[in-house]
Amino acid sequence: YDDDRIAFIDTTKQSVVATTEVAKPHTIAISPNGKLAYVGSQAPGNFALVIIDVGARAVVGSVKLDKPPRDLEFSHDGKALYFTQAGINAVQVLDPKSDKVVAEIPTGPSPHMANFFPNTTLGIALVQGSSELLLFDPATYKPVRSVGVGKQPHWVTVSGDGKTAYVSNEGSNDVSIVDLASGRTETVTVGNAPRKLVVQP
Repeated sequence: YDDDRIAFIDTTKQSVVATTEVAKPHTIAISPNGKLAYVGSQAPGNFALVIIDVGARAVVGSVKLDKPPRDLEFSHDGKALYFTQAGINAVQVLDPKSDKVVAEIPTGPSPHMANFFPNTTLGIALVQGSSELLLFDPATYKPVRSVGVGKQPHWVTVSGDGKTAYVSNEGSNDVSIVDLASGRTETVTVGNAPRKLVVQP
């Protein structure tokens, strides 16, 4: 972020092999086919989603934004890029074919992350201000129902069978385990301010 660049890492050598200039990069989403990366650029007065050709390691386009981008995630099928912007109570839906915002999913205050995971029928958004997991229809972009989780939910991932969601709650130092069919939740206390989560295949 402070160097205004993104780094390409060779995972066999665990070393940086190239860098590309992007002003104040925050979050990166890579298309399912691995060809493009979208980077949230939080440069004051020039907020954007910067598009990177991964093979060429070069900027090939950008999408101008009114507000600073927060998180951005590709749906598992690559048909949508979901992203949030500071101060906007909705998830933005970008069509990667046209690089146009085609819809908004209304949420409560301060949505952070949204995604449509494999083996699920509904998309998931985390809303920090109302401490909820919001389920939405990825075809109509309409909210379906919400489930209360811990304070300031930051990240969500889903089990391989698509039945269970795991939510890190940065403000309550715990993880919510949500049965997506019933909405039942369990809570596991963890260390201070948990953020990212990964489910091992």
